[in-house]
Amino acid sequence: MIVMAEIKLEVQEGAEKEFFAHLMEKFDEEVEKAAELRQKRYFTKNEAVKYLTLKDSRFKDHVRYSIPVAMIGTRLVFDRKDLDEFIERHKA
Repeated sequence: MIVMAEIKLEVQEGAEKEFFAHLMEKFDEEVEKAAELRQKRYFTKNEAVKYLTLKDSRFKDHVRYSIPVAMIGTRLVFDRKDLDEFIERHKA
């Protein structure tokens, strides 16, 4: 799912290059985080929410109990394979 939004910002005159450099740096960081997430096998709840591109409340209310969870030590983790299967089951 791609969400497009229009953002209007006022940037001080002469600061455009710095602003866009900072913006591109943040964009690159987010792309790198997304790539790392795709390579992981097990996810925390927050990572699973990001992986599925859902809101936290939507995940808690509608998804959490339909996906198997594993207990590793004291942590609950979600298997990427189960998350992918969930996506496949809900394709239109």
